[in-house]
Amino acid sequence: MQVKAIGIDCSTRITADLAKRFKANGVAFIGRYVTPNSWKSISKAEANNIISAGLEILSVFERTADRTKGGAANGAADGKAAYSHVKSIGQPEGTAIYFAVDYDAPASQHNNIEAYLKAAAKEIPGYKIGVYGSFSVIEEMAKRKAADFYWQTLAWSRGLLSSKANVYQKQIDVPANGIGVDWNDLYSDAGLWGAPKLPVKEEIKVERDINKVSAWAADAWKEVTDNGYFDGSRPGAQITREEAGVVFNRMRKNFLLLIQGISSDVSDIEKRLVEIEKGDK
Repeated sequence: MQVKAIGIDCSTRITADLAKRFKANGVAFIGRYVTPNSWKSISKAEANNIISAGLEILSVFERTADRTKGGAANGAADGKAAYSHVKSIGQPEGTAIYFAVDYDAPASQHNNIEAYLKAAAKEIPGYKIGVYGSFSVIEEMAKRKAADFYWQTLAWSRGLLSSKANVYQKQIDVPANGIGVDWNDLYSDAGLWGAPKLPVKEEIKVERDINKVSAWAADAWKEVTDNGYFDGSRPGAQITREEAGVVFNRMRKNFLLLIQGISSDVSDIEKRLVEIEKGDK
């Protein structure tokens, strides 16, 4: 899959200086926690630091590594908590909140994880739901349509990469700019938020005056009108099939006249040559 951008996720709060340094490193987004009352969660001020540096944010919720195996009850509670926190930091609707399956979840717990995600989704109206987990979790939750976005970790993935992954956590706990981070590849839209989008420049269309000839075509236009191919009107208009037929017919007639003129000239030359030849005799 083609990498569209690279990013990090971390537990450390991002200062304005750190955000600028990661931006200079080519980072496009930063993954941060949106779990209320946690030392590692993002605040509104921190979100502003990241956004001001021109970076996007990936929001992830995690209370404990294996909380998703608690099923729908845990999902509903966590969805409500996540919703409250993202609203407090100004995360816009339409973006994603990822819920972490941060352990080697066996297939026997996939039903519980699905129930957790679907219950959480009901508690975050206006937001998309994402899931973080191993290859098997991503593959199975995608098959069950339990989320909108998928963030795969290399942990417990046994060297496999899901084609369903929007984001891939390719390196874990690597030092960068004085803190520990995980490095991620972004493959497609992942519900990120924050960085101001550049305004799209609207194409300005200038209406063409069809009655005025363009400067670059002025000499040629004069020549074809002088030769009678066009009548000199509407030089900037599109030509119709019937108009093209008239022009071709005029050209045909001019060619015929030209050929006739050449034939007459040849005949005169032949007669003169004959006269010259007789005179010599």
